[in-house]
Amino acid sequence: MKGMMFIIRPEDADHTRVERHEKTEPPTLDEWQAACGGYVQKIPGLQSCRPLIGSVARCVALCNEDGLSLRLPVNRVATALWHGTAPRFSTQTLVGNVIVLTGDDEFMDSL
Repeated sequence: MKGMMFIIRPEDADHTRVERHEKTEPPTLDEWQAACGGYVQKIPGLQSCRPLIGSVARCVALCNEDGLSLRLPVNRVATALWHGTAPRFSTQTLVGNVIVLTGDDEFMDSL
C-alpha cells in the first residue's frame, strides 16, 4: 500500500504552503481532523489531482465542514484545483486547510 496526503494551506503573506506526506497506510480520522482543524467533509467533484502529482490519478479531497461558519481564510490554490476538475462548482470557494489523498488502488480503496 502506497499513498500520499497533501495538505494545502491557505496563502499567508508570503506563499501557499503545500505539504506532502508519503503514506504506507491510510490516514486516520484523527489525522484528517487535525490537518483540517475540525470535523471533515468530502469535497464533491474533486476526483483528479494531476496538478499536484503531474499525472492523472484518482483522489479524495477533504476540508473542514464548518470552515465557512468559522470564517476560515480562502484557500485559493485548493479552490483553483477544485474548479479545474469540477467546473460545476465554480461559484463556490474552499476555505481553510484542504487535504488531498491519492495513491495506489489498495490505498484508495481503504479510504
